[in-house]
Amino acid sequence: MSACYSVLWTEVSERDLREVIAFVASDNVQIALHVLEKIRVKASELYTFHEQV
Repeated sequence: MSACYSVLWTEVSERDLREVIAFVASDNVQIALHVLEKIRVKASELYTFHEQV
């Protein structure tokens, strides 16, 4: 039986992510949006990570 888990974004992690995306966006907004989407998708998949180990 699988337990239910969720991914929590701390204030610090959200700030760091905003800073990274802003840095990338200063060079290329489209790439920044792509990177943001990839990070969000991967983070949302973490709740199943324990089942893969």
